[in-house]
Amino acid sequence: MALDSDRGAAAMQTVTRAMTADEIQRLYGYGDFGPAPSMFAPMLRKWLFMSLTRGLLVLPLVVLVMWMSNRLVGGFAFPADAMVAALTSSVAFVVLGCAWYVFGYARDVARHWPERGRVYREDVEHGQVIQRGCRFSECRTFSLDSKVVDLMHVMKIDDLHSLVVYECERDASDPNDSGPNDRAREPIRPSECLTLVHAPVSGLLLQCTFSGRAFDVSVRAVWDADWPLPDPHRVLVLPWSEVEQRFDASRAA
Repeated sequence: MALDSDRGAAAMQTVTRAMTADEIQRLYGYGDFGPAPSMFAPMLRKWLFMSLTRGLLVLPLVVLVMWMSNRLVGGFAFPADAMVAALTSSVAFVVLGCAWYVFGYARDVARHWPERGRVYREDVEHGQVIQRGCRFSECRTFSLDSKVVDLMHVMKIDDLHSLVVYECERDASDPNDSGPNDRAREPIRPSECLTLVHAPVSGLLLQCTFSGRAFDVSVRAVWDADWPLPDPHRVLVLPWSEVEQRFDASRAA
């Protein structure tokens, strides 16, 4: 099941076009190198949520320090009045929660900025994406014993070449299965036409869209755990006779 680059170029219609605002937005999120302007509100909500939750974690520590101080030095270090004490502890846990969040975020950025953000910044600076289209005549669907994906759709290009798309029925979100811009979408419906959009430098899959006549994927076989998993979204030397043989053998077992 090797990658067939020559056949891939012939089987797929490839064009280069300008990035859309949504694609730029997604690259900003994956790169983690700074929010795009329209991401300000989501980032603010995330910051407030993380600050408050982390502040709640340190609230018991604040209360313990106040209690120990009152035991050691009487009412001198902290006001004895309950209302003032409650206000003081509330402000303290919010401030400490914010400090905790800022420290963690700065540490993550310092650790991952060079290697994680560079290629995505280059994608955005490039300003274009690679869009490929491919047509299929048949499809066979296999169930997988995996914690990451549930289904594997193997689609026939010709007698010697196929293309594979994986699907997670439990969480049909982003085509890369993870990332800060996950969004709900309809389950994959393998069809006779497929459009793939990749970032030019990182190769990140930004779009995987089927169109045309949909295949019947209600009949499924089980992909044997001993069989190697093919690479997704690439034209492979995967003869259709082998796909059919594995499909029939699995269903008969």
